[in-house]
Amino acid sequence: MKNLNEYILKHTARGECQCGSCCDKMPDREAPRHSVDVHFFWVTGANEPTKDGLAAVLHEYPEPDRLRSGPSYIELGAVLGSQELALRLIGLGQLVGLWRAVTPEAVGIAGAEAKRLAGNGFVMMTGVNPQGAMK
Repeated sequence: MKNLNEYILKHTARGECQCGSCCDKMPDREAPRHSVDVHFFWVTGANEPTKDGLAAVLHEYPEPDRLRSGPSYIELGAVLGSQELALRLIGLGQLVGLWRAVTPEAVGIAGAEAKRLAGNGFVMMTGVNPQGAMK
């Protein structure tokens, strides 16, 4: 898992917090086009991440078949040892075209209900097929 975690850290940057409680939350702002909103913060690429590069280190994931099922950040975080890394991975995968991030906002839910759902795990990836194309 070391190579996967290092790849995520090296190839992502975390944007401002979106939880609504932190002081860096900016009202009514959407993630920039080069970023992915993973509900709690934005993820942007760093150091030129690639689909092939991420796919190569995903083989370290202990149960790669689970990645096809679209795990939530809670499940990913338990495996990676960090929910922040899990959210960065979800965003990174969308940035390089392996999957899409699914958040409450992405399906039209906002406000307190979105916050409740996200806190309960409703931030996930769509899943990746063996060829690495988005579902």
